[in-house]
Amino acid sequence: MPAEKAPRKFPRLLLEVIIALALLGLGLYGLSVAQQQRPYLGDPLPRGSEALVPYRVLAAPNLPALGLFLGSVFLLVTGAAWFILRGIQQLFFKPVYAARVWREAILIAVFVLSLAWLQLNQAFSLVLAAVIAVALILLEIFLNIRVRDE
Repeated sequence: MPAEKAPRKFPRLLLEVIIALALLGLGLYGLSVAQQQRPYLGDPLPRGSEALVPYRVLAAPNLPALGLFLGSVFLLVTGAAWFILRGIQQLFFKPVYAARVWREAILIAVFVLSLAWLQLNQAFSLVLAAVIAVALILLEIFLNIRVRDE
């Protein structure tokens, strides 16, 4: 009697791809919903006064719409960054650790989210963006050292 083959497990990579695609889909859907909502509570702006939008958002923010926008940006960037980082890890770093790819994708999403938040508050500057990027890169380096030592 031939030995029966063990049942094949669901490939982990396929599960990660499905999760990343789901994050992309949720992010796109959330952005489409957030775009339709008014970013501020108040009267519509007259034509030609688009420059006043950031001041109106800060004066009377629509917190659910802004939260939906920022959350959707986070999901969208995490899903998109996962595909890029997985490809880079596959090309240059063997073996590929799923936890490292997801952690780096989340850190990139945190970076983009912090820049979006600073832009909404009109506090964005290239120096501040560079400081945030350096801080997150150092955090990733320290986490890689910690994982390697374990």
